[in-house]
Amino acid sequence: MRQTKMIPRLFALPVIFGAGLISWIVLFISLAIIALVVLSPAADSLRRVRLQEHSLQATLALMKEKIAIQKRFIALSEHDRRMMERLANRQMDIVAPGEEVLPLKGFTAPRDVQSLIARALKPVKPLPIPPLPWYENLGLYGPLRIPLIVIALAGLAFAFLIDVRRKA
Repeated sequence: MRQTKMIPRLFALPVIFGAGLISWIVLFISLAIIALVVLSPAADSLRRVRLQEHSLQATLALMKEKIAIQKRFIALSEHDRRMMERLANRQMDIVAPGEEVLPLKGFTAPRDVQSLIARALKPVKPLPIPPLPWYENLGLYGPLRIPLIVIALAGLAFAFLIDVRRKA
């Protein structure tokens, strides 16, 4: 009896499965290409929606902060008569006797409450969203979409033809 050498299993797989392994690899690659072309627009749309969501959350946080400042201002204005007089004088551009106003070039003092509140607000930046990976951008690139689909369909046909040919 003749003894054969033991071939490691990893190297024996292509020998055992023959062209079937190649057909499976081509089939999976083709399906991955089709999935890339089909799912890339959805991933891009999801990314845009997340950008909008984070932008709206930042706007909401800014509005909540503005409301909190306005509530504090209302609470102060109800109890502090001196503050209300100063605000009224500022809005009507009235200078109290004994007060001296120093004019500054190129700078006008805000006269309304909203501009004073706007100065007190801290800017809120939306959370950053990572960009799409390069392969998803490839699936979004218009001139490559049809050739990618054609290559994937050819790969599917090739995978099935290899398997049919092997069985015949």
